[in-house]
Order: sequence, then structure tokens, then C-alpha cells
Amino acid sequence: MDKPLLISLFCLALILRMGAAMGIHVWLSHNSREYLIAGDADGYWRLGHHLASGQPYEVYQPPRQVLRMPGYPLLIASSIRLFGDSRLGVRLIQAFLASFSVVIVALLAKEFFERRVAIISGVLLAISPAAVAFSTLLLSETLFAVMLILNLWLAVRWLKSGTTKIDLWGALLTGISTALVVYVRPTWIPAFVVWGGLAVILKVDKTRWVEATIVLLTGLLALSPWAYRNHSLTGHWVLTTLWSGPSLYDGFNPDATGASEMSFFDREQVMAVGGMSEYDMNRHYQRRAVEFMKSEPSHALGLMFEHARRYWSLTPNADQFRTTWLMLPLAIWNGLFLVLGAYGAWSFRRNLLPVIIIVGPMIAFAIIHTFFVGSLRYRLPAEYPFSIAVGVGMHLLWEKYGHKKHLLSEKQGVTL
Repeated sequence: MDKPLLISLFCLALILRMGAAMGIHVWLSHNSREYLIAGDADGYWRLGHHLASGQPYEVYQPPRQVLRMPGYPLLIASSIRLFGDSRLGVRLIQAFLASFSVVIVALLAKEFFERRVAIISGVLLAISPAAVAFSTLLLSETLFAVMLILNLWLAVRWLKSGTTKIDLWGALLTGISTALVVYVRPTWIPAFVVWGGLAVILKVDKTRWVEATIVLLTGLLALSPWAYRNHSLTGHWVLTTLWSGPSLYDGFNPDATGASEMSFFDREQVMAVGGMSEYDMNRHYQRRAVEFMKSEPSHALGLMFEHARRYWSLTPNADQFRTTWLMLPLAIWNGLFLVLGAYGAWSFRRNLLPVIIIVGPMIAFAIIHTFFVGSLRYRLPAEYPFSIAVGVGMHLLWEKYGHKKHLLSEKQGVTL
């Protein structure tokens, strides 16, 4: 794609996101608040502060040392080093990174489809109300989405290289970028297996096995410092975090409603009162969640449907966003987004690589958040690649259904 067009997409996204960041900052200052959504945001801010000041990477009492992956706190720490103790600084950095991801979405779309689809996809993500608004929040979703879309683009370029020689740099960049996504959110760790499997299927000759191994080993090596650090603190090799247990129990317990309600953790104090280690605490809540699902299967099934409903919700689940003037436009936008995306995805359903890259994250996160508490917030990172499917759907509608267009590149060999 030509540079002027990419620069225009970046500028459009940046103007909207910078404006949203400034608007949220002014509104929060006027209302004497630090965060629009507290809880997780405050925990991330504390961890970022600790990293910036050289304090131990831990938070709360008793200290939880393997609570969060360090990727997003490192972003906060970098902002603090650059701009001082300013939450606005973090918001502006996120606005810049999120705008850059719009360009990557357009480039990713061009790997599969013609130029017009790439433009539509980029514009859709640039003006997406949810993407614009969430880019200002001190939560890990925006950085996760940015790193995810970069990883998808690098993986596609590597998988489509088609060379008979070993693509060392393509495999290395795919493995490293996948590890960077995991350093932000652990839910992306299965991607290593997906990339290895796709290499075996799509690559040629013996290079497929070598490159698949390179990706897996690169990921393992990239995550090993974090795993070693966790082992030195807990005595256990932990590749990600020790918070999946309470998160699972949050979704499956006798008082669960489908919404996140973590008061049980502060009430029970199994670490402070029960003397459990962080590792034992995590396993304790995992076990209790599984026991609940076994003892009350009908209740657990109902909670799974509620988690799914919240994940696919057309409007934000948080109470502070439930105003009529906000809910209706968002419901219309998100409804059209999902319907057009499904229509577009159906048109290229027989082509393996675009389906996995564009639709795969949306479905994978939906499955994950059937078991963990669901929310539109957790769907947002998957909407970055899914906007390409929406672009395809819009393009097909504009071509009046039956008028065939070669949207997929000749290398993919599929006609729409």
C-alpha cells in the first residue's frame, strides 16, 4: 500500500485517540477521579510505579509477585520515566500505539485482499468507538491488541513466504512477537502451537519442521527469564501468572452471577489468614471452581451462557456506561460490526489462513471467556483483526452480492 494512504489512516486514528485521551483526562480531573474503571487499573499503576522506582515487582499485602504479566506495567514504567507521575502520559502513549496498529491492520488485510478492503478495514478500526475509547483506559487490552495484530502480521508474512530455504528471520520474528504478546496477556500462549502447526501444513519440504521448531524454541527462550524469576520466588516453574485460579472461581462459585465479583478474595484472606503461598492459593481456587462445576452442573452451565452473553454484548457491561445516549449508538455500531464481519468471514470460510488469522482470535477468546467472566472488554483485542472481515462484508455488499470480485490474492487461490 502507498505511504500517503497509510499516513492518512494513522493520522485519522491518532486525532480521534488523542482527543479521547485529553477528554477523558479532563473529565476525570473535573470529577476528582484517577481512573474511569478502577480495580485492575490501580493494580497496573502500582506495578508500573514499582518498576519505575526499582522496587520489587509485587503488589498488595500479602505481596502477590506473580499476579500480572510485566508487559503493560513496563509500558507504564516507561511513561513514568519519560513524563513523570502522569496518567495522561500513559494515555497518550497508548493513543500513539493504537493508531500505529490501524496501519498494521491495513497491511494485514492487504496480505489477503485487494486494496479497497484494506482501506475499509483500516478506516473502520480507526473510527471504532470502542477502540477509540478503550485506548484511553489504563488497562492492558490496548497494548495487548497492538502486540497481537503485529504478531498476526509478522506470522502471515512468514507463513506466506513460500521459499524453499529456511526463513530464519521470519520464524524468529514470529516467535519473539508471540512471546511479547504473552508478556502482556497470558491468553495468547497457545499461539505458539498454532504457528507451529500452520508451518507444518503450509510450508514446503523439510523447512516446515525446522521453522516450526524455531518458533517454539524462540518462544520458550523468550519466556524463560520470567519463568526463572517465578521459580526463584515460588519454587515452581510458572510461564505466565498465578491468578487463573481466583479468576476461574470468580466465574464459578455459589454466588456468581456472570459479572466479576472478587470480594470473596478479600473476605477469605486465604494467604494472610490461611498461610497459603501464592502458588497454593491459585491451586486452591482452581480446585474449588472445578468442584463447584461438578457439584452443580446446571448452575455452571447457566453461568457459561451468561459469560458468553456478556462477551458478545453489543454494549459495555460496566454500570457507569449504561446511559441511553451512549448505549444506542454503540449497540447499532457493534451489531452491524458483528453481522457484517460474520458475512465477510463466511465468504472466505474455505481458506484456512485468513480464517485462523482474522476470525480465530474472536472465537478463541469467546471460548476462553465462556469459562472466565466475559465482557465486551475482552472481545476488543480480537476486533482488531476481525475488522478485516467487516471490511470484506462491506465490500461484498457494495458489489451487490452476485458480482464476483477477486478479493483474495492470487497466491491464496480463492475467488469471492
